[in-house]
Amino acid sequence: MKQEDKTYEVRDNKYFYDGNLNIVKTDDGYLPDNLTISGSLYIDNSPRFKTLPKNLTVKQNLYLRHTPIKTLPSGLNVGECLEMEHSKITSLPEDLKVGKTINLQNTPIETLPDNLIVNKDLDVSYCTKLKCLP
Repeated sequence: MKQEDKTYEVRDNKYFYDGNLNIVKTDDGYLPDNLTISGSLYIDNSPRFKTLPKNLTVKQNLYLRHTPIKTLPSGLNVGECLEMEHSKITSLPEDLKVGKTINLQNTPIETLPDNLIVNKDLDVSYCTKLKCLP
């Protein structure tokens, strides 16, 4: 998916995307700050995606696979599941909000926030660099 294919609605300096947003095998690496996606966001095999926007809200699921993203932005809010299995993520923001499940399986995650709340499942299988749970 290329940048010009994306259609956002702008209200009060915030961006809104209606539906699911799939970004797969793209050379584009940008999403605007203060973005709300009404469905899921799936980013896979996109080496130019190095960061996610600040204050990103994904109403359903956020999938990050095969991207160079190592940290998540402040203000990240995921309504259902955060899936980062086999990603390069090394830390989570202190203000992360996830409605259900966090999957960090096979990541180089080193620490988890002390105030992390997981309402369903937390999968840290094969996270060999994780030293302790909060």
